[in-house]
Amino acid sequence: MSTLNANGADRAAGRRLTERIAGAPISWGVCEVPGWGYQLGTERVLTEMGLAGLVATEFGPDGFLPEDPHAKAELLASYGLRAVGGFVPVVLHDTKIDPLPEIEAALAGFTAADAGVMVLAAASGLDGYDERPELDADGWRALCAQADRIAELAARFGVLAWSPRSPGRAWTASWPPPTSSRTCCCSAPSTARWCSAR
Repeated sequence: MSTLNANGADRAAGRRLTERIAGAPISWGVCEVPGWGYQLGTERVLTEMGLAGLVATEFGPDGFLPEDPHAKAELLASYGLRAVGGFVPVVLHDTKIDPLPEIEAALAGFTAADAGVMVLAAASGLDGYDERPELDADGWRALCAQADRIAELAARFGVLAWSPRSPGRAWTASWPPPTSSRTCCCSAPSTARWCSAR
């Protein structure tokens, strides 16, 4: 018999650990990318999340869950799940595009569904992940300034804006940023990791 099963305190600690692990529809192949492949249905994915022992999930791509935040939370609860946050891809490097209206709408939904983490992705502005823009110093300055604005806005909503450096996002094509932009990057704590080369 393992120590985990032999000791009640260890079993309780194990339960606490499972309460801190969340799933994501992408783990079931559900993705926003056109032509990604077969997309499993919401019912199947949420059922299998519960069967896997998950108690929380991110929202998944637009259209996977109902648009209304309260309806999202209710649907997740009907499968024994709660929302922890979601993935929000927005264009950050183009100064002609203001991402804040879209972000503010998303954050209102996060708050209503009691989801506390927004995974912010610097979208390329192109369909799919096959092509990426090469960012120059101005593009990096814009990306980092927008990321800071979004992190500050998210904090006002009580939501953590976090951003991974993952393949297919705008910054991977020219990472690290050009030397001339290293000093401008991301001052907000949640986005500073983007510009670790500064």
